[in-house]
Amino acid sequence: MAAEVPSGRPDLPPPQKHDTVQRPGGESFDPVRTAGLHIVRLPSL
Repeated sequence: MAAEVPSGRPDLPPPQKHDTVQRPGGESFDPVRTAGLHIVRLPSL
């Protein structure tokens, strides 16, 4: 749970992708709950 992950990480899906995407590791997750948190916290930093 690294909240200080910079935007532009290759392992992170684009912010406009609001679907369940597959990570390179084959781990499906919801970007709204995962990357969405980073998108909200990044500008707060």
